[in-house]
Amino acid sequence: MREVREAEQRRQASTQDSMGLGGKDLQALRYLIQEQSSDRLLRQKDLAHHLGLSNAAVSALIDRLVGAGHLRRISHPEDRRSVALEVTSATVERVRDSLGETHAGMLRAVEGLTPSEQGVVSTFLSDLVRALDSRRAD
Repeated sequence: MREVREAEQRRQASTQDSMGLGGKDLQALRYLIQEQSSDRLLRQKDLAHHLGLSNAAVSALIDRLVGAGHLRRISHPEDRRSVALEVTSATVERVRDSLGETHAGMLRAVEGLTPSEQGVVSTFLSDLVRALDSRRAD
């Protein structure tokens, strides 16, 4: 598991470096892209909640991403007084190109398992998630 986590961190660092991003920047972009692809536009407060950051910290992060051309502030379609965040199409493509290759490799690894092996791995990973989540309450 440690090796998997380290490989994931190396891949994320490579993406961050190639795009000139910090860790929270990439995390924010990935979340915004995910929500945007589901036709949901988020506000600054939504992003702050997801990242576990203060509004001031998220404001600085957004300013940085807007300045770099990764994000736009737009009028929220449901509430014109509110500002929504939109990831630029160029950034969506760059993130998907970079991480899509990684995800395709991960999918190939899963598809190489028999159904029985997939079941064992799924159970194992679910048990790990439950063990990690149970520690949150402590």
